[in-house]
Amino acid sequence: MTNAMTPSTRLVDIAGEQYRLRFNFGFARLAEQELGLSITKAFTADAPAMNTISAVWWAALQADHPMTRAATDELIDAAGLERVTHWVIGPGRSWRACRP
Repeated sequence: MTNAMTPSTRLVDIAGEQYRLRFNFGFARLAEQELGLSITKAFTADAPAMNTISAVWWAALQADHPMTRAATDELIDAAGLERVTHWVIGPGRSWRACRP
């Protein structure tokens, strides 16, 4: 049985490599620790800040692909910001409107 609180995963491909994103309690805790505020507060604006996208992406990768924040930012460059934003935030939230 799944509900809004059930952990989920998403497999994504970047340059022929597969990465598993995990969206669970540990992910949320890591993202909040990295951001210094709750995820819900980080996403209250219409367009999340680049730092928010980066921190959420980093946290979603850590369970299966532990790496530095700088390394995950390089993956954002390789995959494209629009794709990463869709993967971690969902459709309908444009990276073009993100705050620096």
